[in-house]
Amino acid sequence: MVSHDGNAFVIRPRATLGKASVRRTNREVPLLRPGADLSGLPERVRGLGYGAVIDLAQLRDANQSKALQPLADATRLAREHGLVLACASVSHEVRALLPALGAGLPCGKDLAGGALAFAEAAHGKEGFEELRLVLQPETLAPAPQVSETTIEPISSVEFDSGISLDSGISLGDVLPSGGASSAELDELRVQAAKAQGEAAQLREELGGVQGQLQQARSERDQAQQSLS
Repeated sequence: MVSHDGNAFVIRPRATLGKASVRRTNREVPLLRPGADLSGLPERVRGLGYGAVIDLAQLRDANQSKALQPLADATRLAREHGLVLACASVSHEVRALLPALGAGLPCGKDLAGGALAFAEAAHGKEGFEELRLVLQPETLAPAPQVSETTIEPISSVEFDSGISLDSGISLGDVLPSGGASSAELDELRVQAAKAQGEAAQLREELGGVQGQLQQARSERDQAQQSLS
């Protein structure tokens, strides 16, 4: 690090530390701090243009693994969209826990360390000679709670053969009591739509079975009539 002024950092990679003149890259990225929790983090990551630093100063206990879980969704989204994420103010306990949660992000023990971790990840993406990184503090809004969003259930189908199918599905049956993140809802909708498609296919197959049974009964009745 060359210099540090508040939330502004000037950082050079080792290869350019001795150079008298270098090309500067300027980046302003959010410094995301949890409000009530981190539940709104995945949705905020969806709206990022380049990346962000996540301040975990309020979450320093490894026993808070549930509170840290949104970091896993945020990490997945960042990888999918080519974004740069890093964490600042990370305790040793939380740093050890993050990979197990699926959130193996670059980390720093304080704000300056988080800026350095972000710069290292950014350098791997764009190879700057000098980076002026400005962190813009932003408090995360919690994810909206979802309580009554449902998918229209598929009615049961019954046949004379005794086979029945009941595939009624609603998000209320599978959502956790505290609500779900946007990413979780998207996944649930995909699963529900897939289940509906499979149920429709089963109905069609069972309809064919019913037709075969009816034909068999008709042939049996005709055979009995011919014998009598």
